[in-house]
Amino acid sequence: GGGKTAGSLLIAYGLMKGKYPKLSEEELWEKIAIIDTENGSGELYVNQTIGGTKIGVYNAITLVPDFTAEKYIQAIDLCVNNAIEVAIIDSSTHLWSGAGGLLEQQGNIAKRTNNSYTAWRDITPMHAAFVDKMLQSPLHIIATMRSKQEYVVDKDSSGRTSIRKMGLEPEQRKGMEYEFTVFLDVDAEHNAFGSKDRTSLLDQKTFKITPKIGEDLMQWLELGVDTASVVVAE
Repeated sequence: GGGKTAGSLLIAYGLMKGKYPKLSEEELWEKIAIIDTENGSGELYVNQTIGGTKIGVYNAITLVPDFTAEKYIQAIDLCVNNAIEVAIIDSSTHLWSGAGGLLEQQGNIAKRTNNSYTAWRDITPMHAAFVDKMLQSPLHIIATMRSKQEYVVDKDSSGRTSIRKMGLEPEQRKGMEYEFTVFLDVDAEHNAFGSKDRTSLLDQKTFKITPKIGEDLMQWLELGVDTASVVVAE
């Protein structure tokens, strides 16, 4: 309920507006696609006005169960092959914990082999293939994740246990957030917090998501200058 989908669309639009300031609104939205796993909900924002920005007509790819890594990979390839420049994966949580997702597949293998630990040998490469596809893709990729309450079990000196809340964590494989250039936590009041940011534009800041976020990120991306490598040893 934080506004993951709407925020993603605003950032995607800002990225394209920053890159192509002279294109029409229609042409900008044509470069954006949403890979939707939430029963068509990603298509509901067309022609809505969010925070003063009118959402145009964008592309949609609807995934249905089983939510396998291969389906996500094929969807990304479909975007690449059709001149899409920003792909919104909404959401990547279904790959992990959705119907037919990696956790369910791991559970089925564990039941069949009676070994939960070795079942991960089949699942880990699937998740790695999805991550590699995101990282190696020529697209700008925005991936949303649902969040869940994280708890830890503490023991005191007498051996008594207590459960302590640790805040929210993404419903995805542990450490997934480190794969991204920018990672935002979005709360129920639609406030975003830059919990990890290699650009330093949003790091440790709280803000409302607007297209300006995407424009600033695009400006940062285009500031890079190619320099010759320095050889320190041969």
